[in-house]
Amino acid sequence: MQPWHYAMFYVLPLLALSSVGNGWGRASEPKLRAWAVMLLASAATYVIEPGEAAFKVYAYIDLIGALAVLSRPRNIANWSVGFIFSAMALVDIYYVFAGGDGVERFVSLQLILGWLQWGLLLLWGTHDAGRGVIHYFSSGSARNRVAQTARTAGQEP
Repeated sequence: MQPWHYAMFYVLPLLALSSVGNGWGRASEPKLRAWAVMLLASAATYVIEPGEAAFKVYAYIDLIGALAVLSRPRNIANWSVGFIFSAMALVDIYYVFAGGDGVERFVSLQLILGWLQWGLLLLWGTHDAGRGVIHYFSSGSARNRVAQTARTAGQEP
């Protein structure tokens, strides 16, 4: 596995924690969808053999990723990740029209954009996880669960 794949799995617990106070409904779906699309797009690019035609396929992968991330429901983080997917597709298209010159610049720019997407996902997950944990402890949910557990065991809370 590449470091990118490890990083994607490291951010997954934050995404799971981000729905602690809100449940697993509409609040977590766009985040998990963005995570899955980013992971699948990355895995798809590793499967394709490098070459001139591969960059056309990379452009399609990035365009499909942008469309998938930008589907409803969405928020500002989805817009940001989708915008970066679109920028990656434009870089792919430019590289195809440039005739294959500057592969090193192309690869480094795509890596920068990919890590920028990951950073946005990390910030998004951290922000929502913090907010969810604060909501969980401030709303009395933790106290209610402790009292319910004590009553089930036959003790007074």
